Amino acid sequence: MREALNAPALLALAALAGCAARAPESRPTPPPAEATPQSPPVPASALTTLPEVLDVTIPSSEYPRRALAANAEASVILRILIDETGRVREAKVLREPGHGFGVAAMRSALAHFRFSPPRLHGTPVATWWVFTVMYVLPRR
Repeated sequence: MREALNAPALLALAALAGCAARAPESRPTPPPAEATPQSPPVPASALTTLPEVLDVTIPSSEYPRRALAANAEASVILRILIDETGRVREAKVLREPGHGFGVAAMRSALAHFRFSPPRLHGTPVATWWVFTVMYVLPRR
């Protein structure tokens, strides 16, 4: 019975091996993953230096399409994890105004936002921070 359970797995491996044999010899190597900071987030109340905004510019091309079609503007409240380098590593929507603003704000925070790192006694640390993203219709 045990051999019967393993048979489909062997067939899948054989098929994959056959495909790999016909693949080109040189394949691009994916870039190494960025190292994720290892320290746990420090509560904001314990910080000696709060994070400061360096860049929170969102390209106008990332304005939510549904919001553009509805001629809508809004603010989104996010809870973001700022790491020891000042980058946003996680984002959660606390207030979702609709029209796709919440998802767009999370994506933009992860891709574009930069802060001075929060510090605890001079050492950069990670912390959760509440941040408001304002969406104003781009000029046409």
